[in-house]
Amino acid sequence: KAGAPQLLELHVRGFAYAPASPVLTVVQPFEIINEDAAAQTWSAAPRSGWSYTSGNLAKGQQATFPGFAKPGMYTFLCYYHAEMPSMNGIVTVTARP
Repeated sequence: KAGAPQLLELHVRGFAYAPASPVLTVVQPFEIINEDAAAQTWSAAPRSGWSYTSGNLAKGQQATFPGFAKPGMYTFLCYYHAEMPSMNGIVTVTARP
């Protein structure tokens, strides 16, 4: 529909997120797609109480999120590979224009 934010795709490939530091607008939906052979997750960092997670994503699986309700910076990681810097990131959420 007109004016609706476009779905952003966030890929997991080569044990890294692409894009590594996504920028979204408030309530912009996004989808996590695992292209790695290993299982991956896209999850909130532990200090946030795991308030959002894709759950386990096997190769080829995806999870869709409706977006964040408030502007801010939201940290994320892969539950299985959190020790790898490439499997950690921050989503920046901006106010809608």
